Amino acid sequence: FPVTIVMGIRPAKPLKILIFNGENDDDDTQDFCEGISQFGFTEQQQGVVKSNVHYAEARSLSGDGFVAELKRLLAQGRYDLVIVDPAFSFFGGAAADQAEVTGFLRNKINPLLDKFRCGIIIVAHTAKPKTDSQTTDAAYMVFGSVEWANWARAILNLERISDGVFKLRASKRGGRLNWYRDWE
Repeated sequence: FPVTIVMGIRPAKPLKILIFNGENDDDDTQDFCEGISQFGFTEQQQGVVKSNVHYAEARSLSGDGFVAELKRLLAQGRYDLVIVDPAFSFFGGAAADQAEVTGFLRNKINPLLDKFRCGIIIVAHTAKPKTDSQTTDAAYMVFGSVEWANWARAILNLERISDGVFKLRASKRGGRLNWYRDWE
């Protein structure tokens, strides 16, 4: 079936995705799975999504245990994309420690991405500003070491503006995307 274009991005093929979810319970995950019906996919397309998206049972793993499970699952299946949500559920270290973050991302995660030729999306919560007037480069809003932002190839920020209104910002390398500036 034709690959869906989202925000100007057209994948070359239907992606096989591996998701590590550290916060949502089974009911939340079921809601996400049922949510694909809102995209207007046919039953056949929904079947492709269901067969291509896999949830890892790894909520109790962090640090080296997480890395070992990631390696094991990547070796078992040919995944195009890994989603880790949220980063700190699986990191297992001090998020502000530059050496720990560098070791995790560059010495443990990068070699797996290279070996298994896949991409990764790491979801992280932003730090809360100390005052309403505090402004920060959105690429560096993640709590912890700046290495989280320096390591990432690109960064997207989703900010709640009000009830039901959100701002999506491509804060690192966003100028290369050729996205439309406003969506209805």
